[in-house]
Amino acid sequence: MPTDVDGMVEVNHHFLFIEQKGRLAHLPEPQRQAYKRLAEERNKTVLWLRETEHDDRFEVLIFSADGPSLGFDTWSIPAIKNWLTDWSAHAELARGVA
Repeated sequence: MPTDVDGMVEVNHHFLFIEQKGRLAHLPEPQRQAYKRLAEERNKTVLWLRETEHDDRFEVLIFSADGPSLGFDTWSIPAIKNWLTDWSAHAELARGVA
């Protein structure tokens, strides 16, 4: 089944793939499997966000071989921003490591 990516960021050969879904939307199993396989590779992380009934909260799912993966959890927008800042800082520190 074909899939797409809503967003991608690259910092020093570290790739962050971002997928965002609307409230009550599901991550189709073929897309989930594709993201999980992608995140098995070094320096690749998938951040999946789903809207909730609260405008300031998202359900979060993270696939990563480089750090802890995360099952569904609900995060505030500031928590997501902090995670993105941490991911970026980790990638910045990895200069020359590919």
